[in-house]
Amino acid sequence: MKYLFITLFLFLSFKATAQSLQVVYGVSTDGLLDEEQKNRVSQRTKESFLKYEQNFKYISYTLNVLGSESVFQMNSSMKNDGIDGLEAAKIQASLRGIYYNNLDENLSLYKTLAYGKTYIIKSNLDAIDWNLKKESKTIDGIKTYKATAVQEYETGKGKKQWNLVAWYAPEINIPFGPANYGNLPGLILELKRGKKTYTVKKIKEIKVNKIHRPIDGDIISLKEFDEIGKEMTKDLGN
Repeated sequence: MKYLFITLFLFLSFKATAQSLQVVYGVSTDGLLDEEQKNRVSQRTKESFLKYEQNFKYISYTLNVLGSESVFQMNSSMKNDGIDGLEAAKIQASLRGIYYNNLDENLSLYKTLAYGKTYIIKSNLDAIDWNLKKESKTIDGIKTYKATAVQEYETGKGKKQWNLVAWYAPEINIPFGPANYGNLPGLILELKRGKKTYTVKKIKEIKVNKIHRPIDGDIISLKEFDEIGKEMTKDLGN
């Protein structure tokens, strides 16, 4: 895809000039159900999940960057409205809501609707402990390097973890990526989280005067949000 060719000077001078940039990502999966799950569910359920996987091609995300700030969210497209199973596919694709990041404040905010309320979940931008590798690969003509990490998250049945694999481009001097994943020495062009992979589709300069920080929600920590989830799960169980 030739549209990813961009001048190196743009990125080397990015922080100094506070230029604005827009990055569009797509999402794919190597299968939403593993073999064990396929053996446990009905044929109808398997067909539904296959439809969700096929609908991933209609889903995209946009990362807008201005200086030390960024905001990331799923795109909405009216031309795709009415596609059978698309809304369920968006849920399966994850990374819904609004993700705001601020390098100067080491701040990450995630605005989401959950448990009947709107929350803004506050955390540190450097919360992910990345392990930088020497392994590299080229993504659409841009050399990237591998970084891995393990991220724990809460479920109603206790703690689980994501295995993260990021491919970042040092020549694109922007430490952001999909959602609140970043703090690497370069823009993340590809992120694999569990069974889903988020890959850059387009990069371009845009005119952005301001990145808007999420408002109108209860600001809580990730730990507090997890506790709410535990209580809700317990109540539903009872």
